Amino acid sequence: MRLKKANSNTPSIFDEHIEALQEANHTFHEVEAAINVHARLQTAQAIVADLEGGGDTALLISVFEALGAEEYALSGITSTD
Repeated sequence: MRLKKANSNTPSIFDEHIEALQEANHTFHEVEAAINVHARLQTAQAIVADLEGGGDTALLISVFEALGAEEYALSGITSTD
């Protein structure tokens, strides 16, 4: 699986990293986790840019964490704690 940057036929550094993981026979779950976190971070960056047009790191972290919490809540997984 090769990801492409939007509006580009050139692989990103992340694409190359994923390919290296696959070639080194890292587990499917590790590769999928990296792809999912990367997508979540890109989504958080887009939300922050839309909200304030800038790159406030604290807001980016908050949005990233909120996306993770929302995904967890929507997955229907319940904690055993």
